[in-house]
Amino acid sequence: MLADKIFIDLWNLLELKEGRSLQFLIYTLCLGFVYYGWHFSKKHIDSQSYTILAIIFIIYAYYKWVDDSFSFLNAIGQIDCFQLLAFALLIGFVLGKIFEIKGRQLSTLKCSPQPAEPLQSEVSPLQFYRDEPVCNVKYDRYHFAEFAKRLSATIRQREFTDSYSIGITAPWGAGKTSMLNFLRDDLLQYNDVIIIDFNARVSANVNCIQSDFLSIIATQLSQYHTGMKSVVKDYMEDLNVLARDTIWSKVLGIIHINDATDSREKIQKAVAALNKKIVILIDDLDRLTGEEILEVLKLINKNASFQNTVFVTAYDKQYVNTVLGSVVCCPEGRDFTDKYFNMELPLPESLNNQRSSFLFYELKRLFREGFITNLTEQDIEQSFLHVVGLAENYLPTMRDVKRFMSAFCASYLPLQKNVKFSDFFIVSLLKYAEPKIYERLKLKVFFDIVSSFAYDYRNIYILKADEKLMKQPYFDALRLMFPQHISSDLGNMNKNGYLHIYWKNCFDTYFFNMEYYKVYCDDLNKLLKKNIKDAEVKQLFKQWEGRYINTDVRDYLLMIKDNQNTQEQLAEYLKIGILCYKYTRDEELFFIFCRYLYYYSWGEWEKKFGFLSKEEYKNYIKKVLECEDDLTATTTFLQEALSSQISNKELRADDSVFTDSELSDICLVRLQRGIALLKEGKLNSIDIYDLFWACIKDIAPQASEVDGDILMPGAIRSLTESMYREPQRYIYNMVSHQMIDSHTIKFIFNSDIPFRKIFCSNDDFVNYIRSIETEGNKELGKATNFLSEYSELCKAQHTNQPIFTFKGKADKVKPYSYTTYKLILEGESIE
Repeated sequence: MLADKIFIDLWNLLELKEGRSLQFLIYTLCLGFVYYGWHFSKKHIDSQSYTILAIIFIIYAYYKWVDDSFSFLNAIGQIDCFQLLAFALLIGFVLGKIFEIKGRQLSTLKCSPQPAEPLQSEVSPLQFYRDEPVCNVKYDRYHFAEFAKRLSATIRQREFTDSYSIGITAPWGAGKTSMLNFLRDDLLQYNDVIIIDFNARVSANVNCIQSDFLSIIATQLSQYHTGMKSVVKDYMEDLNVLARDTIWSKVLGIIHINDATDSREKIQKAVAALNKKIVILIDDLDRLTGEEILEVLKLINKNASFQNTVFVTAYDKQYVNTVLGSVVCCPEGRDFTDKYFNMELPLPESLNNQRSSFLFYELKRLFREGFITNLTEQDIEQSFLHVVGLAENYLPTMRDVKRFMSAFCASYLPLQKNVKFSDFFIVSLLKYAEPKIYERLKLKVFFDIVSSFAYDYRNIYILKADEKLMKQPYFDALRLMFPQHISSDLGNMNKNGYLHIYWKNCFDTYFFNMEYYKVYCDDLNKLLKKNIKDAEVKQLFKQWEGRYINTDVRDYLLMIKDNQNTQEQLAEYLKIGILCYKYTRDEELFFIFCRYLYYYSWGEWEKKFGFLSKEEYKNYIKKVLECEDDLTATTTFLQEALSSQISNKELRADDSVFTDSELSDICLVRLQRGIALLKEGKLNSIDIYDLFWACIKDIAPQASEVDGDILMPGAIRSLTESMYREPQRYIYNMVSHQMIDSHTIKFIFNSDIPFRKIFCSNDDFVNYIRSIETEGNKELGKATNFLSEYSELCKAQHTNQPIFTFKGKADKVKPYSYTTYKLILEGESIE
């Protein structure tokens, strides 16, 4: 019997006797079993583990209740020691599950929508670059953490039936590891995500990469799944990557070919059973050899491509593709990494928003705060005047100014005692705006290295006497830094040029490479959705609020301009640009799209888009502007375009696609169509007012008494008739309020309403209200009664914004609540 041969002999061998010592040992073991039960609760228990537990229970039950030849030591009353240990294991398991559920609830609360914290409107351009990656958010000077949060949210919210690979691309030293650190920190907050780090550089050789990777997978996932190590081991054996660098494994591999399909399926089931996202962070791909990179890509694309598995890999795209190009053949013009990564995201950089004046202000601020120490404030003013012309040429947008300033500060401040400010500033401009010229300058191709002047002026670099060079647009920048042969002060410069860039021993100091910049907003791709609606664009801009997105939108639309090759694509492009202007009110963006209302580029459009005549193009643009899919979407743009065209007295009629009156007629047609849609309940009165304001007939002279633009009589008539015909569509949102204090409010007439264009006086407004037929409509009657009394109140206080104190709480009064407003005017208490 098993009891006689094993259990009893073992018991006697241990000489365990019932007593306090044995009970103390059992209680101590119970604590250990509670601990192990706690950890088991965090893992998925597979069928194999259940089988083992069932076998143990059957053996125990047999000797406990069937074969009584083996006696069990009772620990507490009739509970024997084995039952007590089992209870301890169960208690630990239950406690672990309870805490896990509580933690998940807290995580859910934490992840629930919260009011977005306003981003700082000003980010300091001082960027201190360090070799070690940033781990703490407070040192995040590039908003990598914000980018990481967006990427983290995308990973958590999407479901992946297969694996998904994301590439974080940036040059060496640009902060890819810092980005992965922030992504890891954000994902670690959530219980439904498993983070696995892998760096192929730690593998002994290229043959060990796959086995090392799968071993890490097995180790990490075994914390959540009791059978994970076993299924991964089987999979590794089937892939022939387990210890495949030994002689015996190579021999066995010849005579035994395994099929990994079954073992791979087991892993898929095990991963699915976890019900968690597996995020694998791979760093330093751009520090591997070509063969090593291929092994990692093989894991991403095939051998480790499991369900709900997301690979986030950081690498220098140019380097990786160059190295792979020497190992494998890739079609010309294509990148090898495109085959392996579902999405590549260039690393973002902090965005800022000013121009020339900002440069000067920031330089003075840096001096006052003690960052610039080798110049006086007067030196800064004189030096800036020396370079401001170049700055305006090379930094055409506010975004360029901020991005350049960030780079310049990070580079200049550590070197300021070893360089001349104006020289370094110009070099930085070339590096930012003309990188090819910068590289040629670094290679000294613009200088007379060997000439008759070489000995006499051996300490300085002199520009070549080359007429072709002098005609280049960048020559102005070069001549501000380097002397020419015709310079009158060469002798003095050769003696006293220390620290200047033309001084040979100082030249290399100016090319201390501290930063690379590549900014890309993946969010902007959402604008390219087919037939995107105004409401969708509005929602996107609401999400981007506070993130200085205006410049990004403008630059992005300019970037994709040349990709529009058909009339259909151009129409979508125009619609997107006009919609974006509605929410950015960016002047440069307006002029980008306003140019399509003029024939200045007609030759280009005629050839590219296949327009047969200007008349055809005119009808095409008219159709875009009159599009009824989103009637109010182009209103802001049209209003600005019409106002601009009427104001431009130097504009030739032949250059305009539409005359002033034709543009006005387009606006009038849109208003009339909008009024029809209002009647159908598809638009509201505010939409109609917006359409109305665009119906400009002329611009009132500044010296005239006319209030604002002169609107079309037909538009005024159409709106007035609509207001008299269907007053209920208009009057319910005419008057709102602001809270002054807890018992006082100020009534406000809706500023969107073109009051003075429709009603010449307050009496006209009162007459309009009194003309409204309210019989059978109590709600309309309450509104007209209030508006009538409101008008009298305005007369009494000589203002359109009368203030009223009442009994009750002002914060209980809802906007446009005419019933409540009427009670306030009657002196009723509002609770």
